Amino acid sequence: MNEILKPHQISSRILDLILEERIEEVFLVTPYYNPWKRLVDALEEAAKMDRRIVFVFRSDQEKKLKNDIRLLNDRFGFDIIFVDHLHSKIYANKSSIILSSMNLYDCSQTNNHEFGYYIETRYEVKKIIDNVIKKDFIDSDKWKKIEGRYYQKVKQDEEDRVAKEKKKEFDRKNKSNKVNISTNRNINNYNFGKIGHCLRCNQQIPYNTERPLCYGCYDIWSVFQNYDYEEKYCILCGDNAPTSMRKPLCDRCFNEYPWARPKLGSAF
Repeated sequence: MNEILKPHQISSRILDLILEERIEEVFLVTPYYNPWKRLVDALEEAAKMDRRIVFVFRSDQEKKLKNDIRLLNDRFGFDIIFVDHLHSKIYANKSSIILSSMNLYDCSQTNNHEFGYYIETRYEVKKIIDNVIKKDFIDSDKWKKIEGRYYQKVKQDEEDRVAKEKKKEFDRKNKSNKVNISTNRNINNYNFGKIGHCLRCNQQIPYNTERPLCYGCYDIWSVFQNYDYEEKYCILCGDNAPTSMRKPLCDRCFNEYPWARPKLGSAF
C-alpha cells in the first residue's frame, strides 16, 4: 500500500527497507550523509548478509565523507557513486521505495520537519529503479564510482551472459554439422578427423587437439588449468577413456592414427 510518511516514520522505514528479508539489492540516494547509530548498525548487519547496497552522494561531498567511504566500501563492500548537483532523496529495494525530503543525516531525522512518500506498487517501484536510479546514476558513465559488490555482480553477470551466448552460438553451428563417428573408427568416414569430441562432456566440436574442450567445459577447466586432470572421452573417437588436456587421445587412437597426435610443443 502506498502511503504518506510522517516525519518520525521515515528513518525507521528506511532501516526496514535495508534489512527486509529476501532482498539482495538496496539503493540509497542521499546528497548529504551523516548516519545515526541505528543506521550504521543496520548497514553493518546488511554487510554480514552480503547485501549489495549502492549509495549515491553529491560529488562535492567526497572529501568530507572520506572516513565514511572507508567504512562503506572497504569494510562493508558497498558501492558509491558521486553525482554533480544531486538533490534527489530516494531509498529503494525491489519491493518498495521511499521518496523523501530527508537526507541520511543525523540532524535531519531528529530536528527537521521532513516529508516521505512510501511506494510498494511493484510496477511503480520497478519504473523508478530502472528509469531513474539505474539509468541516471548506476548505468551512466558521467559519474565517479567506487565499486563494491553490486558492480562486481554486474560484471560477473555480463561475463556469464557472454559465455552462454558463445556456447549457444557454438552449439548452433555444431548442430548443423552433427555426424555419427562409428566406434570402429572407419577411416573412410569423410568427417573422421574433422569433427572431434569434448573431453569432458562428449559434445561434438571441431577436431583440434590444442582445443579439446567445448566453451562451457573450458570455462570450468580454466579455473585451475590442470593439464593433467583426468577427463572422460577421447577427442577423436568419442569413446569413454581416460584422457587429459595434455593427452587428448585414447591409447587406441594414439597408436592407430599417428596423424591425429598433438604436435610436439603444442599448448591449449
